[in-house]
Amino acid sequence: GNADAIPDLAQHDKKKPSVPLRPENLKIVEQAKPVLLAFEDISGGHKEHPHMGATDENGVLGYIHDETALRRNPPAFEYEAEKMKNA
Repeated sequence: GNADAIPDLAQHDKKKPSVPLRPENLKIVEQAKPVLLAFEDISGGHKEHPHMGATDENGVLGYIHDETALRRNPPAFEYEAEKMKNA
């Protein structure tokens, strides 16, 4: 087998508890039904979720913010010297 494979823990021998369960706890465990713990995406593609994903200037989901963009490519700063003197 693959050395990197995730071991199937259900196949390992399970140790018995050192102290048996009390009758009321045993009754609960015997009646419990298995629960699926796998992740299930119920977001509908995050189209209506207010906190998942950002939109770009065209409203398309998937925008990733780049906090260094302005520093790396600053816009030109133009001003008229006379107007700034009187500001």
